[in-house]
Amino acid sequence: HALRTHLKDMGYDLSDEVLHGINLINHGEYFEAHEILESAWGKETRAPRRMLQGLIQVSVMLHHLERENLNGAAKLAQRSLANLQPFKELQTPLDISRLIEDVASLSARIQAGETAEKLKYLVNTFRVSMEPTHP
Repeated sequence: HALRTHLKDMGYDLSDEVLHGINLINHGEYFEAHEILESAWGKETRAPRRMLQGLIQVSVMLHHLERENLNGAAKLAQRSLANLQPFKELQTPLDISRLIEDVASLSARIQAGETAEKLKYLVNTFRVSMEPTHP
């Protein structure tokens, strides 16, 4: 818990590369987002590497859903949740709590057997939220 508390206290700024990756996800460019985020992940030496891994997995999950690969998407959703959960309280421009809720909701719909067609619509409206910045 010491690590988590330390991270929470210090906050975590996202690199321009990570912000670019998030922007690509939000524009439906999931494969490109995955490439950019993986590059950022490779350069990251701090604990939030695992959070970045979760974000990469979100982009791959969306890519799978777009291609109607529900099994792949379900697996990636679970992995991303496992990687994002420890960072729920982290102070960062990324709204991690909301992302966790959104991925969990998508995951539940896959598990419930929703059609790929219906899920595809959700993919098109999926957004990674950023916290509103306060002056």
